[in-house]
Amino acid sequence: MTFRSVAIEDNGFCYRSFRSSGISKRPCIFFDRDGVLIVDSGYIGNPQSVILTEGCKLAVSAVRESRYASAIVTNQSGIGRGYYSWSDFEAVQKELSHHVGSDAFDAVYACGYHERRDVVPMTSHSWRKPNPGMLLAAATDLDLDMRNSWIIGDRYTDLLAGARAGLAGGFILGSPLKREISQEFGSLFPQFKVSCEPDVYRACLRIIKSF
Repeated sequence: MTFRSVAIEDNGFCYRSFRSSGISKRPCIFFDRDGVLIVDSGYIGNPQSVILTEGCKLAVSAVRESRYASAIVTNQSGIGRGYYSWSDFEAVQKELSHHVGSDAFDAVYACGYHERRDVVPMTSHSWRKPNPGMLLAAATDLDLDMRNSWIIGDRYTDLLAGARAGLAGGFILGSPLKREISQEFGSLFPQFKVSCEPDVYRACLRIIKSF
């Protein structure tokens, strides 16, 4: 299978690329990119800046061999700020694929909006996390089982996007989960399980083996 033609939508600020497996209602593991799959060095628009995070290759391999679909959902405000182009973004994606395999992800979604009114007049966009638009687009494109899907991120906004999309839960990577985050999600989204792991591979294993 190969990716369908890439679509750059909504005045050039939304990027969508996906392939269909022909399998309906698969659960999905959604990945934030920078800080989860790639070391976040800030506004990554150069493929030479791509450094994989600890456990990235193992995580991608584990998901590929599981029943889960996989999708990248990433905010890329560097597009809207004019720091790099979609061609640069694709070059970074190509470098990531070079390391983990061209068939590693069933879909890639990116939103280039950001909050600076002097550059882009819209301060919020349905695709920009913590809004769930990218995840909901994937649900339609890939015909996903969202109630049994998960998101792995490194920020509160990743978890919030997953909760708003109706996912089963999410993992935040890095330091131990703060009690207030768990309490907030427990009150607002009681169906959404929140946990923490030090790296993306361990998070994937917990999803695949335990949930």
